[in-house]
Amino acid sequence: MTALRAHGLTQVEIAKRMGMSERAVRTWLKRGTAPTWKRRFRRRSVFDPYAAYVLKRWQEGVHEGKQLYEEIRAQGFPGTVRIVQRFVQALVDEPKATALPPAQASERFSANNATWLFIRKPHQLKPEEQEELELICQHSQTARTVYELTQQFMALLRQRRGQDFEAWVEAVEASHLPELQRFVHGLLKDKEAVVAGLTLSYSNGPVEAQVHKLKLVKRSMYGRAKLPLLRQRLLHAA
Repeated sequence: MTALRAHGLTQVEIAKRMGMSERAVRTWLKRGTAPTWKRRFRRRSVFDPYAAYVLKRWQEGVHEGKQLYEEIRAQGFPGTVRIVQRFVQALVDEPKATALPPAQASERFSANNATWLFIRKPHQLKPEEQEELELICQHSQTARTVYELTQQFMALLRQRRGQDFEAWVEAVEASHLPELQRFVHGLLKDKEAVVAGLTLSYSNGPVEAQVHKLKLVKRSMYGRAKLPLLRQRLLHAA
């Protein structure tokens, strides 16, 4: 944030770039550092991947927001022309903003996107998703460990390898990751059911479907009749 300020961006533009309020930016700049309790990852702006290109074209003399929008839209930019125009207006208002530093790797990913990448099969990821996953793992050894343990658990689930559950639990305990350890402790409270679910092909889906149907019929006639009609409607629906 201080680097953005040093390059001439106003507090308003810093707030837009970082996805924060102006008040938070003002507080951070006054302190000179960010509070330690803030989340490490933020939601990535759709414009971030194209900011460097737009800045380069601006330096080359292209100052028309609509033209810049058309160029990055051809590259896959999903946003609106208004987003580009705001960025261009910031360059007009702040002539010093000529060396905007690229977004850091830690700013590029949200927790939801990372979770989705972690639980999917590696061969199902697109090339760009594989690159993003590798960037996350390179940025943090903890993230790499979490990814490996997550993939191991998903393999137990997909391949019904309940016999390997104990080994996976030991690996999680050895990782010393509190979040995963809490997850494991929750599974161990009903260990027999968990192992059965990871081993057997049986499912309680049919039972849940019947319960769901019962609730639908019951609610549709709420306050209109008693049990005999409910019984007849269920038998008729079957």
